Amino acid sequence: MTDLRRNNLAICADAGFKPVSALPTELGRSLRSSFEIANRLHAIKALDLWLMVPLKI
Repeated sequence: MTDLRRNNLAICADAGFKPVSALPTELGRSLRSSFEIANRLHAIKALDLWLMVPLKI
């Protein structure tokens, strides 16, 4: 664990927050491909539109 991560956890603990331990903390990870990012954005947009458009029965 890096010093920065330890410092952030201490700040959160002092403020009464308990950070989730399952969050990724590895350094040196790469971004997803632009194709995968676009697919995820399309899925989010489809879900949002499905929730916002009223059904007419």
